[in-house]
Amino acid sequence: MSEALAAIDDADLIPLVAAANLPASLAQRYSGLAFRTAELVEAGDRAPETIETEGQAQAATDFIAQIADAQKRLEAARKESKKPYDDAGKAVQRFFVERVDKLTFVKDRMQQRLTPFIQAKADAERKAREEAAAQAKAAAEAAAQAPQTREELKEAERLARDARRAERAVAAPAGQTGGDLGETHLRTTWDFEFTDAAKIDLEALRQHFDVASLEKAVRAYIKAGGRDLAGVKIFRSDQGGHAHRLKQRETANATP
Repeated sequence: MSEALAAIDDADLIPLVAAANLPASLAQRYSGLAFRTAELVEAGDRAPETIETEGQAQAATDFIAQIADAQKRLEAARKESKKPYDDAGKAVQRFFVERVDKLTFVKDRMQQRLTPFIQAKADAERKAREEAAAQAKAAAEAAAQAPQTREELKEAERLARDARRAERAVAAPAGQTGGDLGETHLRTTWDFEFTDAAKIDLEALRQHFDVASLEKAVRAYIKAGGRDLAGVKIFRSDQGGHAHRLKQRETANATP
């Protein structure tokens, strides 16, 4: 048994062990709902392909009400059956997350204490690199301007290469420190805060909007009354709705 499972009482594992037998258990417990579902599906297969009379429309409406009632009962049964597992899942989640959060707090606190030291170290390293780069550049320029023999030309070329390497080193990461179990380095990130949301340049952000974000914005625009939008075809879509007035009747006729 793993360390994680060993931390949980055996009684708490009963729902997990029983999960393998759930399909048969649920089928037995909710046999009435399963039968009603099959009955309605079979009735739906017998329903006419097109509605041509008022009588057929009324029968179809009543049939939809019966389906909605069955769906409501199934949803209630689903919630009832799933609740013990949801509660168990929340207990497991809480047990581990609480401990991870405590360790995260300690780690972040130590990182905050370490950051000023790493920042100072990085600043010192960059300053030293900048000074070394400036000295190397000055030496290379001086060597290039003096009367040169073949040996002096080679030396000037070497100094120029050293100067270029020193200049590149200025931009290299700085401020690393390490122990026996790991290392810490200074990481630079960019963050932001809104100063005036109304002035944000949306055109500059266009390429970063995914389709889901665009659809959400368009639906909000339509809901607010918008009907004309460049690049979007806004059209009216009508479909039948249903008002559920069915009483609780276990023996309702399922024939449309």
